[in-house]
Amino acid sequence: SDATRPTLTSFSINLDKDVLVLTLDEPIRVSSFDAKEISILPGRNETTGGRRLTGGTIDDLTNVNGTTIISLLLLKPDIRFLKLAENLSSSIETSFVTISNQTVNDMAGNKIVEITPEKALQAEVFIPDVTASKLIEFTFDVDAGQLLLTFDDIIDSASLYSSAFILQTGQKRERDYYALTENSTTSSANGYYITIDLSHLDLNAIKKNLNLGTNVNNSYLTMTAQSLNDVLGVDVVAVTDYHAIQAVTVIADKTSPNELGNFEFSLDMDNGLIILTFDEIVKAETFNSSFLIFQSASRINDSASFYRLKSSTSSSSDSTTILVWLSSDDSNEIKRRLSLATNIDNSYLQFTFDLVRDMNENYINPVDPFDAVKPRLVYIPDTTSPILQSYSLNLTSEELILTFDETINASSLRPEFITLEGNPDSSVRYRLRKGEG
Repeated sequence: SDATRPTLTSFSINLDKDVLVLTLDEPIRVSSFDAKEISILPGRNETTGGRRLTGGTIDDLTNVNGTTIISLLLLKPDIRFLKLAENLSSSIETSFVTISNQTVNDMAGNKIVEITPEKALQAEVFIPDVTASKLIEFTFDVDAGQLLLTFDDIIDSASLYSSAFILQTGQKRERDYYALTENSTTSSANGYYITIDLSHLDLNAIKKNLNLGTNVNNSYLTMTAQSLNDVLGVDVVAVTDYHAIQAVTVIADKTSPNELGNFEFSLDMDNGLIILTFDEIVKAETFNSSFLIFQSASRINDSASFYRLKSSTSSSSDSTTILVWLSSDDSNEIKRRLSLATNIDNSYLQFTFDLVRDMNENYINPVDPFDAVKPRLVYIPDTTSPILQSYSLNLTSEELILTFDETINASSLRPEFITLEGNPDSSVRYRLRKGEG
């Protein structure tokens, strides 16, 4: 009977095809093969930095009992390790293999001869990775503001050139599309999966276009060859216009504006303008200024002044910023309350969720009356003098009625500075005396 143990005589490693080929000196029983008993080392007796395989798939052509050659397709975790390691399988000089006697048996059941680290076998052939990586699929997570890319090879995440990516509504680029800016980045490790974190600017620009990126049917991606490299510096395969890749999944925006309490505003009481700044783009047509309430303290209480807007108007463009122009009535009502909105420390805003919605109809996270927000950006006090617009004099009731363009402080009225004249050229005039007002 056959008592001779089989021997591994040579091997080659092909990182372009992710294949390890083993050549033996006699036929073996493939069914006994265990790839987990194989280790790849950077040199003889150099176990540090080596890799014990986690498994593999035998090619169909060599997956037969009695073969003397095993062609093993490596698993992704092992491929990733080998391609990312600087001093392992980077050349024929750094490609050695060891095996245990449990790796495989011959047809008679004899175990293969073990190869120890001290006698590690050097590769006979080494083929580096020279094929450009391809984008296999992508997911657009609008809620997280991310593009999740899957490639067929290990990508160098530091090589990201985000301006080379374009999101468009179909395989052919037509009216609705958006090219990312360099502000979008990634924190992904090198690997098959690269996540692009969209910048605030890019994400809001995409959200603004309701024809783009709302579902898989209007979410396609193109990219140039310079968009990314693999870990060996090879450019990826370009995805060109007319051949854009469709998203496999689009995750809708489910997050409310102001979810993290990032709402800010500026108040210009001189020009009657409120500038509201949100953490994402909002739909202007859903904005209702009547849900804005001013209060004189961060927490509403019995002594606090407050006022809810009634007739002010707002800007009409979808944006992260909404302008509110105070109506004359609202402005005067605020000014009539002497402890409200006269400085930054008594100019607080609160609102309910009905104030505005984002582009996906998510209602804003409210600012409640017990945690109101004061201007974090700019406060401009009212420094414009009131203008007398008209007056009427009723001698029967002995009343002089003055009408101004804004609310005035009645206690500041000094009638002794009022002079009545017959006409602008008349020498007939009368100046009121103190106490006559």
